[in-house]
Parts: sequence; C-alpha cells; structure tokens
Amino acid sequence: MTDDTVQSASDIERERVLERADAFEAVRGLKADSAQAAVVDYPWTFANETRPGAAEKSRPDDWQMVSNDRLPAFLEALRPALEPGSWVFVFADDDVLPAFRRAVEEAFTFRKTLIWDCERIGLGHYYRSEHGYLVGGTVGETDRYAQSTGTVFEAVEPARQPGRADTYPTEKPASLLRDVLEPVLSPGERVLEPFCGSAPTLEAARDLGLHYWGVDVSEAAIERARRRGGQTVLPDAERGESDS
Repeated sequence: MTDDTVQSASDIERERVLERADAFEAVRGLKADSAQAAVVDYPWTFANETRPGAAEKSRPDDWQMVSNDRLPAFLEALRPALEPGSWVFVFADDDVLPAFRRAVEEAFTFRKTLIWDCERIGLGHYYRSEHGYLVGGTVGETDRYAQSTGTVFEAVEPARQPGRADTYPTEKPASLLRDVLEPVLSPGERVLEPFCGSAPTLEAARDLGLHYWGVDVSEAAIERARRRGGQTVLPDAERGESDS
C-alpha cells in the first residue's frame, strides 16, 4: 500500500481523506457525530443539461447529474454524521433553490440563504446569472454563530474551458468555502464534502486547519482533488490487490 492511501473507507480520522465512491452509499458508512459541518454541491439536473456547447464538452466522461428528487433522502442520510449544532451548506441556483430549501428545512433547521457573487456572467437567455446560493441549516439549535459575517460572499467563479485538463465542470472557488466556513468552525474540527468534485472545500479546510473527508464517484474529480493534497481511500477490490 502506498503512502497516499488509507486503510478503511469509513476511517475519516486522517486529516484530508478522499474516497472514490457513490456519495449516497458512502455517507451511510460515516460514524455518527463525526463532523461539525458539511458542504453539499449536489450534481443537480438543470434545464439546459442536454444543450450542446462548452459546458457539455468540458465534462469528464464519468461526470453525471442526479435526479433532484433524491436530495431530501440524501440529506436525511447525511444528518447522523453531523454532531448537534453542526452546519450544512447546500449549493443551489435560481431554478432549484425553492426545492433545495425545502429539503434543508425537512432534514435540518433552516438558518439563512447565502448569496455567492460569482463576479462572472453565466449562461442564460433571460438575463444571465452572476450569482449562486448556499442554503444554510444546522442540526437543531446551535451556538456556532456568524454574527460578524454578512450574507453576500464575493469570489470569482473558476473559468471552465473545453478541452483543458486543469478545469472541471461546476468547480467552486476555495476562497468562497473558506469565507463561509471560517465563522462557524474552529481548527481541528472536521468538514464533509460529499459530491466533492475537484474538492474546493479540501483547500479551504487546509487553510483553516480543519480535518476533511470528501467523496465523489468521478475518477477525474478524485484525481483533480488529489492535487490539493488529499489522501485517497482505495475501493475494496483495489485495496486487496495492493495489500497482497
């Protein structure tokens, strides 16, 4: 076994752990009350997903969207891994915001919808969005306040250029996650990032002195995430071969 692997898919005691797996299954294997925050960039289905163009060409072959109807059940499965008072932040856009807020309200105590000023114009026909959202909730009551922080966060959205290996679809800026998490977490605590993609939260966790666990089914995502310094959890079959 190489130095950049860990023994168990359920072991998140290491500092920066990445797992290539189905997030829906992986979160069920996490220990109860094992983290103090989670960032969920759910791979939601959107209206223009089949439209030919730059976004389609830039996707890795194993990158796929998921039915939005599965989010409520996913958040319910995620909740036990978060200790009481923990925060969860769920990314959304204008189309999915109402449904995603309802899902957060069902599984958590809704706190606030944060606005991400992307500082870059997006796709669209009827005015083009320059912002996104993070729906924030907590596991019940919390004393993790963010009283000195506003609801609007400015962070330039990463450019996504077709054919370039150093870009990834739906990538979020690490600076955004750092600014969102810093008021409610302390060094040495842990943040989860299911559907981690290129793992921007991993970089934020490193800057803030946090432990980290991220999971994604995409091999391209995990490979890109490893460049941020994550340790990879091997699938069972591969782990067995490495130990032999």
